[in-house]
Amino acid sequence: MNRLQKLNVLLLAGGQSLFTVATITTMAISSIIGQQLAPSPGLATMPAAMMMLSTLLTTLPASLLMKRIGRRRGFVIGTLNGATGGLVCFTGIAAGSFALFCLGTFFIGLYQSFAMYYRFAATDATEPAFRSRAVSYVMAGGVIAAIIGPLNARLALDWVPSVPYGGPFLVILALSLVAAMLVNRLNMAEPGDLNTEASRPLADIARHPGFSPPCSAAASASPSWCFS
Repeated sequence: MNRLQKLNVLLLAGGQSLFTVATITTMAISSIIGQQLAPSPGLATMPAAMMMLSTLLTTLPASLLMKRIGRRRGFVIGTLNGATGGLVCFTGIAAGSFALFCLGTFFIGLYQSFAMYYRFAATDATEPAFRSRAVSYVMAGGVIAAIIGPLNARLALDWVPSVPYGGPFLVILALSLVAAMLVNRLNMAEPGDLNTEASRPLADIARHPGFSPPCSAAASASPSWCFS
């Protein structure tokens, strides 16, 4: 990898790390907050479910949008959704509004929709011989953040005494803005500039025998995060 490629991978790994902190923090404490704000105990996991539902509904549209405007701009839009989500969640907690808090986690789900493409962008940012290594570096950023996320959820709880549990979402707001600055520095070929002759239609991919098992596993495993 040349210097530019290494910088792009480093920026993507940093973005992956900050994004993972946001999602793990939300997963760690959203149900606790939901139990306090929800009109019924049965709705306590609704905020986490809203984040996952948002990601489910917008992952493909996010990809199509980035095909039109470029990955760098799309990634910046994603991080701004994360910042918006952190702010709306904090406001919802401060106001005691369950609906507003759920709206905030929905925005964080939008952030996740765009950020899930960081690892794929890493393959476009490097030469073929280094693509697997580049993806590994980006994913490693998420592994590190998996440790930091729960710490944020625990250590920032009382940062704002008047808004219990609001502190971690201010951290999400700040980290999302930092992530926006990182991904805005990306300098790489956009999807429209790449050779796509070997690409296949989505319908052909869906009919492949190897498509259904991992797709079903991912679909069944993700909701368990929300209701465990």
